[in-house]
Amino acid sequence: MCQAIVYLNDEEIMRDVIRVEPLPEAVRLTTFFEPPRIVPGVIREIDLLKHRVVLDPLTGEEGAMNDLEKLQLLLPHWIEHNAEHADELRSWADRVQHSGNVDVAKRLSAAAASLQNAGDHLSNLLEEVTGVAGHDAR
Repeated sequence: MCQAIVYLNDEEIMRDVIRVEPLPEAVRLTTFFEPPRIVPGVIREIDLLKHRVVLDPLTGEEGAMNDLEKLQLLLPHWIEHNAEHADELRSWADRVQHSGNVDVAKRLSAAAASLQNAGDHLSNLLEEVTGVAGHDAR
């Protein structure tokens, strides 16, 4: 499948994008499993080989994103990123436990639980900021 990662000012804001639709003063981004997001901005570059779309924010008062709008774009990425790290830490905990490093495994598991907890906090914050329930931090 051809899915893209979308960047705003070279900062990743969304993964697994299957449709990029230019709108007046914005771009609608669609994935398979999330509601579409509308990002105030314009397309700067589309690199199909790298599965990369780069957006530039609108300039001027009417197109400037406020901090809450930016958080609505960034939080899903942070949630997913935390979950990926927590999964990796759990995997390493299992791996080192099998080789007899029980204390190291416990510490890796504790770190994974902390990342899970952080992801839960971020998911709750995303629900609060967007008013949409159901974002899973794993």
